[in-house]
Amino acid sequence: MRLEWLDDLIAIMDSATLSEAAQRRHLTQPAFSRRIRTIEAAVGIDLLDRSRKPVRLTPSAGAHEARIRDIAQALRVLRDELGRGDTRSREIVFASQHAISTAIAPRLVCAITDSLDVRVRLRSANHDDCYSLLLTRKADIALLFQLDDEPLEHHGQLVESHRLARDPLVPVIAPEHRQTFQRQTRQGVLRIIGYPREVFLGEVLHRVLKPQLDPSLTVLCVAETALTTAALEFSLAGAGLAWVPLSLASKALATGELVRLDPEFPLVSMCVSALRTTRGNSSSIDSAWKLLTAGDTRPNEVDS
Repeated sequence: MRLEWLDDLIAIMDSATLSEAAQRRHLTQPAFSRRIRTIEAAVGIDLLDRSRKPVRLTPSAGAHEARIRDIAQALRVLRDELGRGDTRSREIVFASQHAISTAIAPRLVCAITDSLDVRVRLRSANHDDCYSLLLTRKADIALLFQLDDEPLEHHGQLVESHRLARDPLVPVIAPEHRQTFQRQTRQGVLRIIGYPREVFLGEVLHRVLKPQLDPSLTVLCVAETALTTAALEFSLAGAGLAWVPLSLASKALATGELVRLDPEFPLVSMCVSALRTTRGNSSSIDSAWKLLTAGDTRPNEVDS
């Protein structure tokens, strides 16, 4: 059984549809379906129950989910160690959301490299992709936002998490554009910078923030971006009100380039958490995790 075949099966386990699983594997759905049939031909049994919508693994294949994940993880660790010799044991790969990569990760990385003889690679992606990188062992530690009242979904005992710092999502605008913005709001129009619904902060915006807004206001999304850094720049330019992590906005708030508009508009309580898989970690990863969870390398709690 090839490692990539196991990863294909894991993608199906972690996805709601076959199309989503194909996207995780960076394949078109027809190409992904052909590869699944190749795996089935190799093992001599059907692995998908195609009578169901959406298509899922057969009960007999699904019963081996934990074993498939363990074997894939072990093979990946072995491949890395054989391919890189001792280098891999001294390298740590972080996957973090874009805002965390900009505002928080640099301090964490510096603290770790100052204390340990390791090399760090930082991969920046959206929330779900970071989690996928962690589960597929393409990242050793993930740095993710989570809502204070909603725990992260874990895959059984495969993943552990640790809260690092509070980092609320706050409404900000450039002070020179505040009067214009407030005049438009009094006229019943709320101009905002939005996030696509399929990304984490887009889901927060639609599910958590919008229900708290004055229902008499017409919400006008003047610009949409998946990047919080871009949302920050849009707000600085006067395009509208942006909700961004406080850690990202802190410098502009300190210099007066931005002002906060809470409690006039709601903020969202969030925190930054570190996650790692619980098995197959190198000694360097274990040491870095101890530093993160001990508090010495943790970012300061952001004062909301």
